[in-house]
Amino acid sequence: MMMKESGAGQKKESVPVLYTDRRTCCGCTACLEACPAGAISMKRDREGFLYPVIREDSCIRCGLCERVCAFKADQREKHTSCKADRFEEPLVYAVRHRDLDVRMASRSGGIFTALTDEWLAAGGVIYGCVLDEHFQAYHMRAESAADRDRMRGSKYIQSDLGDIFRNVREDLKSGREVLFSGTSCQVAGLRRFLNGNPENLFCVDIVCHGVPSPAAWKKYLQWQEEKRGLKAVSVDFRNKRDFGWKDHVESIYFSDGSRTDSTVFKNLFYGHWILRPSCFSCPYKDVMHPGDITIADYWGIDKAAPGFSDNKGVSLVLVNTPEGDAMFRKVSDALDFRETDLALSMQPPLQAPFPEPADRYRFWNEFYSKPFGYLARKYGTESAAVRLKKKYRSIRKKIAGRLKR
Repeated sequence: MMMKESGAGQKKESVPVLYTDRRTCCGCTACLEACPAGAISMKRDREGFLYPVIREDSCIRCGLCERVCAFKADQREKHTSCKADRFEEPLVYAVRHRDLDVRMASRSGGIFTALTDEWLAAGGVIYGCVLDEHFQAYHMRAESAADRDRMRGSKYIQSDLGDIFRNVREDLKSGREVLFSGTSCQVAGLRRFLNGNPENLFCVDIVCHGVPSPAAWKKYLQWQEEKRGLKAVSVDFRNKRDFGWKDHVESIYFSDGSRTDSTVFKNLFYGHWILRPSCFSCPYKDVMHPGDITIADYWGIDKAAPGFSDNKGVSLVLVNTPEGDAMFRKVSDALDFRETDLALSMQPPLQAPFPEPADRYRFWNEFYSKPFGYLARKYGTESAAVRLKKKYRSIRKKIAGRLKR
């Protein structure tokens, strides 16, 4: 920490600097939860993302908030938040739950349900992401299948962790078996906050494209409601039942029983205009992850395991630790699976962060100065999606070139 002059030439420690650049803060809340003085709060910026703010009059200058920051530590030196006994290379599987109803209620192949069914049966506690009544994402604690079911499916917005890390610590201290699921930065933040890897903690992280803005999602939802003159009562970020697993269409259900299907928010997401700034420098865009098991949609499944996909969902599962391997073996009876080749499973988020769009600053200026319909036409149309596909091809070529060097 930096020092500053105070009083009659005395030096006084300044408050810690948690971040100077939004690219170095993922909003994991580890610093907030670790602060012994309660001097940190989380505040939303204009894009709707949460950032820590220190109240100088309450800060005791202990520096603990800086020490628990996994994101900056992993940016400096990758994999500091991974377990010491992790595999040098993950075991890779293509997975489908044998119960089709489970698979259709899941975003990909149902591996999360299989893992958490086993955990609940053993009397464990689960922490994961759900939507509230306003369709904003947050983490909650679950001890029942009904609460766990709310965690199934993708939520394409960053979740609010609240005081979840502290709750996890209390459960662990009381001897409960805890399964925590979240993005890699959330898992890394939790491990750093706990200052170790308790034996009764099991972590599942996701292969993350990036976390979209809650503010953009809220404005999009309001736009859809205003167009219909109706209140939304349910949302499906990716409607697999009606459009198949490989397509990506968001469906919004309204109070009169009607529904609208759209790709506008998807195109904003894949255009990267609404991703958190730290996603563009994410150290977890790699094959090495802080979770015991890492899960994702298995894009590229037709190449990695020909004939395995039926367009109802396949999970990519990376087993990273001996604990992850033991857990996968426990749940394998509920699964159809094939061991696959890592080289054939290398999605872009497993290789490198996506580059920040050159026009991202302009997008956010227009976000607050233009009607959302203007943004939908300019950035959320299928013509924008065509531009994105060209951009992806360019990104893949750059990554492939980098890997060859």
